[in-house]
Amino acid sequence: MFIGAAMLMGMMTINTVSAQTPEQLKKLREQRGEAMINNVSEMGGCVDNDEWMTAEGYGQSGKSPQIARTKARNEANKELIEKMESYVERIAKGLSYSETNEATDDVYASTLTDKFNQVTQGMRGRIRECFVVPETTDRGMHTCKYVAVISLKDLNNALKDAIAKDKTLSAQTKMEDFDKQSDEALEGLLNRRDNYINKD
Repeated sequence: MFIGAAMLMGMMTINTVSAQTPEQLKKLREQRGEAMINNVSEMGGCVDNDEWMTAEGYGQSGKSPQIARTKARNEANKELIEKMESYVERIAKGLSYSETNEATDDVYASTLTDKFNQVTQGMRGRIRECFVVPETTDRGMHTCKYVAVISLKDLNNALKDAIAKDKTLSAQTKMEDFDKQSDEALEGLLNRRDNYINKD
């Protein structure tokens, strides 16, 4: 309950950054730092959209804020990798059906899935920090909320590049089908986010 409420409040806070008054923005800069404000603005509020894929992580430590931050970052990065894997799996299945009109356990689907999984692992180095909220409780417990983000454009370009560099896949795959499947995968991602935010 607490974590769910914190996530919702965090999203609400992030989404309203662009609507703050100059005085409020000044206060936010003092609290969070200029770099964080720039990231929030650049990345559309640190939430999933047609440009960015995001994930949140939470960490706590009774020893230091750095440990809490590291735990939160690792959790966010792990969740983001899992979201990318789910996203590319949906694209791979959709492409397999589109290009072969057969079940998704054929050679094409297997090769495509392997390539996409390699791309996903390679994207680890492109994960960026978008939003960090460190806190210390009255009892000395350090907590941290961390939002990791990755560019969907970069991910999709990497997936297309993997197809183009494979003779078999490039011969069998229509890029317009890729665009269609990636749009549908994104729609599913955004719907899951909206359903989570709006659930009772």
